[in-house]
Amino acid sequence: VFAELEKQRDELLAWAKARKQIFETPTRDTTAQMAELMGRYPNFAAAGGSANAADPWLIAHARVTGTTVVTFEQFQERSKATKPPKIPNVCHEIGVPWLSPIDFFAAAGISF
Repeated sequence: VFAELEKQRDELLAWAKARKQIFETPTRDTTAQMAELMGRYPNFAAAGGSANAADPWLIAHARVTGTTVVTFEQFQERSKATKPPKIPNVCHEIGVPWLSPIDFFAAAGISF
């Protein structure tokens, strides 16, 4: 994820650099889960530095750690499925919980 943010060179990168310790190195289990995801969804992250290269890593990490993915992406009905697939679709298909940021804040009891 951090490597993907480095390509953007924006305010988010500055924020991430100040908190680099929160970015974990993938474990052996996460790497194995990543390989399984890419076998099942070969076009999930295009080769060559795709803007969504971190997406399968996030899902693999969540699956291994039993955590929830938070994403702005929206679930796409099968008739409107995209290539590469959207994060919520992959999460749904493999049983990884996911929330929108608004739903995450609501679940955490944070209101604006």
